[in-house]
Amino acid sequence: MSYRIPGKRDLLLVGSSAFALLSCMADEPAPERVAPSRAPIVNGQPDPGHPAVVALTYQGQSFCSGTLVTPTIVVSAAHCIHPDIGVPGTSAQVYFGPDVTQGGTFIDVIEAKYKLDFYLDDPEIDDDISVLRLAEPAPVAPLPMGDTPPAGTQLTLVGFGITSSGGSGGGVKRIATATIDQIWGEVFAMNLTPSGTCNGDSGGTAIWDDNGVEKFVGIHTRSDCTDVMLDERVDIHWDEFVQPFIDQGGGCIHDGACATGCAAPDPDCPCAADGYCTIACVDVATDPDCDPECVEGGACVEGCPIPDPDCSKCVTDGICDLSCASDPDCNTTTTTTTGGMVEEEEEPADEDEPSDTEAEEDDGDGCSVGAPAGRGMNVGLSAMAVAIALGRRRRRR
Repeated sequence: MSYRIPGKRDLLLVGSSAFALLSCMADEPAPERVAPSRAPIVNGQPDPGHPAVVALTYQGQSFCSGTLVTPTIVVSAAHCIHPDIGVPGTSAQVYFGPDVTQGGTFIDVIEAKYKLDFYLDDPEIDDDISVLRLAEPAPVAPLPMGDTPPAGTQLTLVGFGITSSGGSGGGVKRIATATIDQIWGEVFAMNLTPSGTCNGDSGGTAIWDDNGVEKFVGIHTRSDCTDVMLDERVDIHWDEFVQPFIDQGGGCIHDGACATGCAAPDPDCPCAADGYCTIACVDVATDPDCDPECVEGGACVEGCPIPDPDCSKCVTDGICDLSCASDPDCNTTTTTTTGGMVEEEEEPADEDEPSDTEAEEDDGDGCSVGAPAGRGMNVGLSAMAVAIALGRRRRRR
């Protein structure tokens, strides 16, 4: 399918409800059509889910949408905060919830930046991306970024835009589906079949279900609310624009950026060389602050944040393992044989209890002859020797 690519000023999706300045140009002539007109999110349904999809608001009214990508960073469209037509980023609040008029959470924006390569009349119609930093961590989990899937892939579209080209229904989160038709450069195109984006959805979210994991792949930027819509690819801009912005403002909180000089390990990088070895780092082998012997290797090291697997044999199991210094089975009554085998010495018998050789009855006089264990045989032989010697002396007389 081929169609005319909408121009920047024709079809920007900024909502008109915030101020007249943000007019979505709904009164301008529609661009050339090649696909049949369909009912216009347009033709979507209210969406109580997708908490990471947010509304950009000014004085309580939504004018754009966005996507939470770390606890404190939102990605949106550049034209939403561009000085020529948008709201200054630091004048906005980010709304978390399904309907801006029905409660939810509003968080101030303390820093905002749009890609400087973006300008309104750019014939390449790309680089339409911005990032905003929140004053505090969001109350919901971020949405992970994903690579752009191939043409023909169905996507889920979410945004707070109007529901028709007439300009009503904004401020409510809605969901729709569409299929990628073409991909070129930094953008991909979709047809509004049977639904799609409209004004106020700018900066909103195209989601790809990657084997059961929802991933953020597109930023809503342009639409005619009837046939054609364009999204900016997220993967193209992540490493050179989004991630550096995340890293610049990293604090000692879970914000997607690794900070230094924290009083405790930064939750974004608990295995970094920060002077701490704690249970927060699940792989102690990767933490330069942890004893390298805390991993399985034959020697038991005490005091590791996660118990050394070599210490699992240091338990009361009746076997003394001399490689384990704290094995409770190893005590003073234990010796090692020349063959390396470990055996326990026999403890002396209780003197109050008869041994196996004691309490032997004689031939009927009621007396018994016994000897301490281990000496009975020697005593018997001695008595026999005495008797023989006496007999010899009698015969000599």
